[in-house]
Amino acid sequence: MSNKKPDNVVFNSDNNTYDAHLKPYATSVGAPVITVEDTVAWKNRSVNKVNHKIKSKFLELKAEYDKMLEEYE
Repeated sequence: MSNKKPDNVVFNSDNNTYDAHLKPYATSVGAPVITVEDTVAWKNRSVNKVNHKIKSKFLELKAEYDKMLEEYE
């Protein structure tokens, strides 16, 4: 019969050590709840910034291309 630890005990059976302090998340029953914050506004703001940079770079390259075509003709 295996000497299994209870679910609320963080025991690493590979190393035979208690490693709750190494986990990046809460491991005890009384720990605060991990909640995911609403990131829609942050994502939209970042997407708008990236779209603006890409659009301005595209317009810059297009202007250079048009200028090059005029010089060629």
